[in-house]
Amino acid sequence: MTQSSKILLVTGASGFLGSRVVCLARQAGWRVRAFDRTPQLEAGGIETFVGDISDCALLRKASEGVAAIVHAAGLAHVVGSSARNSSAFNAVNEVGTGNVVDAALECSVPHVVLVSSVSVYGSYPGKKCDELVPCHPIGPYAVSKWRGELRATERMATGRGSLPFCASQQCMAKRTGAMLRG
Repeated sequence: MTQSSKILLVTGASGFLGSRVVCLARQAGWRVRAFDRTPQLEAGGIETFVGDISDCALLRKASEGVAAIVHAAGLAHVVGSSARNSSAFNAVNEVGTGNVVDAALECSVPHVVLVSSVSVYGSYPGKKCDELVPCHPIGPYAVSKWRGELRATERMATGRGSLPFCASQQCMAKRTGAMLRG
């Protein structure tokens, strides 16, 4: 299979990270399939599924025949009293992540990249912080992202399939706005 015939499914395709993944994947010659609640993609040639990651049937349909999934959909940037509503974060960042992984397993998708957050580590005073450091998330958003990671790894560990898994944790540098790898 040539790279141009491979399909990449991007959840949250019109979001901050997802839209950049779509752009880079297309530049690299991938066919892109977008999954988003409110797609704002203007580029032609992108197959789009409009829906929510709570819709398991639509996720399965979108996952059929793809070579990889980048799961960038998530609930973030919520402020005020809504930021304390853990049920909204859990529905998207935890349960929704499980739904994406289930669809990938059911459709035999060989590769999934889960976009998470450095917030899962909490306030870490150490000199080195990598995936081997225990998570101590603080607040509903961080807890929901951590639970999403746990749900994804649990799905694979319980014999529901074999799936390579990568959790990419991103952060923003406040002063420059440059993307840093966590």
